[in-house]
Amino acid sequence: MFFATLLRKVKSNATVLQIFICLFLIYFKFFIPNKCYKGMKKIFFLLACGLFLNFNLAMAQGKGKKIGNQTLEIKTSAQCEMCQERIEKALSAQKGVKSAKLNMESKVLAVTYNSKLINADKLRQTVVMAGYDADDKKADATAYKKLPGCCKK
Repeated sequence: MFFATLLRKVKSNATVLQIFICLFLIYFKFFIPNKCYKGMKKIFFLLACGLFLNFNLAMAQGKGKKIGNQTLEIKTSAQCEMCQERIEKALSAQKGVKSAKLNMESKVLAVTYNSKLINADKLRQTVVMAGYDADDKKADATAYKKLPGCCKK
């Protein structure tokens, strides 16, 4: 029961393999008497330790890769720091957006996102629905009316 629950919570096959290797290590280290298979016990133990370390290194190398991440620059009509906060908050709420940073001097928004989860048009539409222009798309009139006076152009 415990192992079935554990396996359901595990997200990757490599992690499942690591769990089985750990169980293998525990079994050979503690449950096989020293008299039985003494030479083989050491070999199996070293082999399992090597596999465990190999999978840890392989997983650590894979974490650095950011497959599908792209950066998009959007020219906005932002006027102040409140605009910056509103736009960045609206974009951060979107699934697939890694970061959103607005440069107030150039009024250019840099968005890093996962292209498998969201596309550039959806990002521009999010800015438009927040009440700001996004490249050639004009701000949503209803959202623009709700903006504070300092945020209107």
